Amino acid sequence: MRQNAYHPLLVRQLKRLLGSREPPEDWRPLLNIIDETYRQADEDRRLLERSLELSSRELLQANRDLSRMLRMWPDQFFRVRSDGTILDCHFGGSAEPEASTRARGRKLQELPIPCGAEVLFALLDRARTSGERSVAETEGLGSGRPSWCEVSVVPLGADDFVILIRDISQRRRAEETVNRLAAVVEQSADAVVMTDTNGQIQYVNPAFEQIFGYSRNEVLGQNPSILKSGRHDAVFYARLWETILSGGVWKGRLTDRRRDGTLVELLATIFPVRDAAGQTRNFVAVSKDVTRETELQEQLRQSQKMEAIGRLAGGIAHDFNNLLTTILGNADLVLRRLGPGVAIRNEVEQIRDSAQVAANLVHQLLTFSRNQIVHPRPVLLNEAVETAAKLLSRLLGKENKVEIQCDARAGWITIDPIQLEQVLMNLAVNARDAMPGGGTLTISTGQTIVRPGEGGELSELEPGSYAVLTVSDTGIGMTPEVMSRIFEPFFTTKEVGQGTGLGLSIVYGIVKQCGGAITVRSAPNAGTTFTLFFPQSRAGATDTSVRGPHEPSARIILVADDDPAVRKLSAQILRTCGYDVLQAEHGEEALALLRQHRGRIVLLLSDVVMPKMNGLELLEAVQKEFPCLPILLMSGFPRTEGRDPRDIIGLREFVRKPFTPEQLIEAVGRTLGDQKPIIPR
Repeated sequence: MRQNAYHPLLVRQLKRLLGSREPPEDWRPLLNIIDETYRQADEDRRLLERSLELSSRELLQANRDLSRMLRMWPDQFFRVRSDGTILDCHFGGSAEPEASTRARGRKLQELPIPCGAEVLFALLDRARTSGERSVAETEGLGSGRPSWCEVSVVPLGADDFVILIRDISQRRRAEETVNRLAAVVEQSADAVVMTDTNGQIQYVNPAFEQIFGYSRNEVLGQNPSILKSGRHDAVFYARLWETILSGGVWKGRLTDRRRDGTLVELLATIFPVRDAAGQTRNFVAVSKDVTRETELQEQLRQSQKMEAIGRLAGGIAHDFNNLLTTILGNADLVLRRLGPGVAIRNEVEQIRDSAQVAANLVHQLLTFSRNQIVHPRPVLLNEAVETAAKLLSRLLGKENKVEIQCDARAGWITIDPIQLEQVLMNLAVNARDAMPGGGTLTISTGQTIVRPGEGGELSELEPGSYAVLTVSDTGIGMTPEVMSRIFEPFFTTKEVGQGTGLGLSIVYGIVKQCGGAITVRSAPNAGTTFTLFFPQSRAGATDTSVRGPHEPSARIILVADDDPAVRKLSAQILRTCGYDVLQAEHGEEALALLRQHRGRIVLLLSDVVMPKMNGLELLEAVQKEFPCLPILLMSGFPRTEGRDPRDIIGLREFVRKPFTPEQLIEAVGRTLGDQKPIIPR
C-alpha cells in the first residue's frame, strides 16, 4: 500500500478504516494535507523539546548566577510579613547560606539586626499605612567603631514586605571627613580662594571676606587680578603662573589691595587641584595675613637698630660725658670771667650750647638703651621754658621764629629736667620739619583745673591742678589718618633716613610717666598744636634742700675721678666756692687720702667707673671705716648691674655727667645740708 509513505500515525488510522485496501483516489489530496500536518506537528514538538531543554539549562545557570550574586551582595535582604515572620532572607557579604535557611520562619526580633528591631517595625508600620517605600538612616548597633545603616521597606502586598539593609558607614565617614574639612576651610583664619582653570573665582571663605573686605557675591566669577596692588611686576606673576601651570606649588609673599584701597601683606601658598585622571580642575590659594607681623618685624628691626645705637652710646657714655663735662664746665667758668661786652663771649656761649646739645643727645640715646636714670624733682616750668628758648632758637634756624608766652600760674611740676628738655626739643624738631619754608613756633604755659567727672580728652586725668604747656607751629599740619598714629613708636612720615619715628613717642611716654596727658590739634595747611598737661607740684615752693654750700671754713672735699680733666674742672669749681680740694685718680688713692686726712675731709665726690677700685667698691670700704662721711656720686653711665647707684648705697643725691658748675654746686650744697646717708651693709 502506498500508505506506507505517509506519516506512521496516518498509516495506522487508514488500516483501522480500510484494512488492507488502498484508499480511493479522491482521498489523495486530503490524505496529503493530513500527512503534512502530522509531519509539521512532529517538527514543532522537536523544536519545543529542544527549546525546553535550553530554557531549563539557562534557568539553572541563571539560578546559579543569582545565588552567586546574592552571596557577594553586601546588603541584607528580608521578605517578611507584617508581624516580622521571615519568608526569605539574605544576610549579605560572606555570610553562610545555611544562616539564611535557618532564619526562614523565624521572627525578625529574634535576629541580631544591625539597625534594631524597633526601627524596622516603625518602618514596617509606615510602609503598611502609606503603601509606599519607607526609608531611614540610623546608627548601627554593636560595639567598636561607629556604623550606620540605610533601611528600606517596600510593600509587595497586603502582608508581604521586602526589607533592604545597607551598610553606609564608609559613606557617612567620608561625608563627615568632607564636612570637617569644609568646616576647617570655613573657620580658618587664612583666606582661601578657589578658581577654575581660567582664573575665575569659584569659592572664597569667610576669612577672605574679613581680610579683603569683599563679600562672597562680589568676587564670585571675578578674576583675582582685582586684588593686585601694583607692588609686583609682570615677571613676578609670570613666574607664579609658570610654577602652578607646571603642576608645582608656589609659596611666597604677596602684597594685595583690600576693597578700601589699603594694602595687605600675605604669606601665600598657591597650588593646582587635580582630578582622578590627573587633569588640573582648579587652582587654590591659601593666604595668611601677615601685615601686623611685617609691621612688628620692621619695628623690631628699628628697635634693634636703636638698641645698637644705645649700646654704643652706653659704651662710650663714660668717656664722652667726661669730655662734655670738661667742655661745659670750662665754658661756664670762662663766661663768668668775661664781661657782657667782650667780643668772644658769643662764641663761648655757642661752645657751651653745642656741648649741651651733645649732652642732651647722649641722654636721649641712653634713654633708648634703658641706661638713663630718671631723676624727677620739682621744676619751675616757666624757668625751664625760658632757659630752653635760646637753645631752641638756634635749633630751629633763622628762618623760624620762636615766641614764648609764660603764665606765672603754671608753677612747679615734678619731672626729670633732662626729660623736660627732651620733650621741648622733640616737639621743636617736629615743628621745624613741618615748616620747611619757615614759620613761627609758639611755646606757652598756663594752668587748668580738672574737676571730678571731667569728660573729653582730660577724662583720664585725676582731679586736681595741672600746669599746661602748649607748643604750636604754623606748619603744613596733618591729616586725621596721620594724626591718629603720631604717637606710635617708629611711625614717621619722613623719607627713609630722615627720621626714626621715636621723637613723639618719647614725648608721649614722658608725659604719661609724669601722670599727665597730651592732646593734639591739627589740619592740613593749618598748623599743629600740642597741649601737655602736668600735675602741679607744691614741693618746689617750699623746698629748702636746694641751697648753696655752707661757709667752708677750711673744709676739704676729696674728688676721685680717673679723668684728669674732670678732676681738674671739679676742683676748680669747688675752689671758687671756698673749698679746699684733694684729688685721687682711683679708689685706692682716695682711700689712702681719707686715712691721711682723717677728720678733715667733709665730703667724698666720687666717679662710679674707675680703675683698680671703682666708686662702689670705694663706698663699701668707706662704709666700714668712715660711716658718717657724706658721699656724692657722679657718672655719665650711671646704671650698675641695671640699678641706680643711689638705690644701692642709699644716697639721695647724684650728679649726672655732663654737669654745669651750678649743678655741681647745688648737689654739694644739698648733700652737706642733708643728714648723712645710711649706707647699707
